[in-house]
Amino acid sequence: MIKINWVKIPSGEYPIGLSQEQVDTFRKKARSEAGYSRWPLEEQQQFEDYATDRRERWRLFRLGEATELFTTLPPEIVRLEKKYRGVDKLLNVERALAGYINSTVQVKMKSYYISRFPVTVEQCEAFFNRFDDEKLWKRRETYLGLENHNHPEAVEWHIADLFCQWVGGRLPTSIEWECAARGSEGFLYPWGNEWNASYLNLNRVSTPVKAYPEGVSPFGVWDMIGNRAEWTMDLMPHYKGGIEAKYMGEIAKEKELPDWFYYNASFGAPRPIDATPYYVGFRPILDSWRKRIWTGFQSES
Repeated sequence: MIKINWVKIPSGEYPIGLSQEQVDTFRKKARSEAGYSRWPLEEQQQFEDYATDRRERWRLFRLGEATELFTTLPPEIVRLEKKYRGVDKLLNVERALAGYINSTVQVKMKSYYISRFPVTVEQCEAFFNRFDDEKLWKRRETYLGLENHNHPEAVEWHIADLFCQWVGGRLPTSIEWECAARGSEGFLYPWGNEWNASYLNLNRVSTPVKAYPEGVSPFGVWDMIGNRAEWTMDLMPHYKGGIEAKYMGEIAKEKELPDWFYYNASFGAPRPIDATPYYVGFRPILDSWRKRIWTGFQSES
């Protein structure tokens, strides 16, 4: 018998996206790590002039409305990169932030239920055994064994979608996922606005879903960032053909970005739905009306 521990997310208004204050917080932190305050004023101005000049182009690229992102850096910025450690990460944060400036919106949400934990290897094992279909087995992350039974499973989007239907639910939208992760205050991270690397798994090697109790969301939802990114039901066409789905819990992987930025709880990225799963897991949700009449096939509250 599969047990899903459902958490109720109450109805109400929720902020989605980054506020200007949060954008400024990220910028300030990136400048601090680059030693910006110690630069001569002339060099600070050179950097700000360059960032201001390029910000609109970066924004359009992040929104998919421009094809050019990286261009030859002007000599003064090249000199800064050679002179100061961390300028490259500062630039990468600026580029990534450009698509999120003034992006906060307030959304009205109806109540729903979300799984307290990501779907685990053990739970997926029951799903695969129930259907005993070789084609299904090939679409899960093969290196995870039952010795990791309480680790989050990683599967293709199709399998995540089927599993959620099997327990009477569905995948969350990216907005539903973000509301459950950030709460009504719209925190930067599930636990709040202050980065703490000890509150999440920063390694590609998975850990048990209950390994980080300090990192739970305001509603008591566990393991929403760090251990696995998570599929949503948001679908879009891929520019090379086929379909992509949005996953949440991290931005598109750019190793040059600092962890405190990369693992923001409002970030997500698209991935082909039939791609090798690697590190993408999932958790189901139930609409309130469905919860009242059916808790799902082989599931318990």
